[in-house]
Amino acid sequence: MDYENEKDVFERYSFEGDFDELHRYYRELMALLDELNLNQVRRILNVLRFALENKKNVYIIGNGGSASTAEHYENDLMKIGGLRAFSLTNTSVLTALGNDNGYENIFVDKLKTMMDEGDVVIGISGSGNSMNVVKALEYARENGGIPIGVLGFNGGKCLEVLKDYPYVLVKSEDYGYIEDVHLTLSHSLSRLVRKKKI
Repeated sequence: MDYENEKDVFERYSFEGDFDELHRYYRELMALLDELNLNQVRRILNVLRFALENKKNVYIIGNGGSASTAEHYENDLMKIGGLRAFSLTNTSVLTALGNDNGYENIFVDKLKTMMDEGDVVIGISGSGNSMNVVKALEYARENGGIPIGVLGFNGGKCLEVLKDYPYVLVKSEDYGYIEDVHLTLSHSLSRLVRKKKI
């Protein structure tokens, strides 16, 4: 089929209201970005600058879509931000640890081997209730690490564990919006982390 000359070949896939739905999604996404607590974002930025200046490692964790986001953070924070960033989402290692010690312990087990005092642990969780992320943030807090939460919904158990440590909360229960904002945060933090004081 000559798609270039079949001007209406794809029109059958158009539905009434498509543009309205697209506009609604983008408007709601912009509203969530506007609602972010920029004081908390700045606190996270300050921690990342501390890690950069003091050559501390930054470990990023998450499950499912948030695991993919964690790998994206690793790329942005390392390539653009110049940080020693590591996503702890390697499939073979995680399945081995989960099989041996339980899925709720997969990230703690890695941190026990890798984390030093002053290292940063960024826990990404849409619901805030992923127990392996909750336990990892708690481990970081109790063992000289600096836990950071990148969360959705109402922050869940992760928010309880973080106490006074920095976090960003996307006030939505839609994982699509939550993950979009989490990725935007990665892009913005990575661009700003190497900014120098004038």
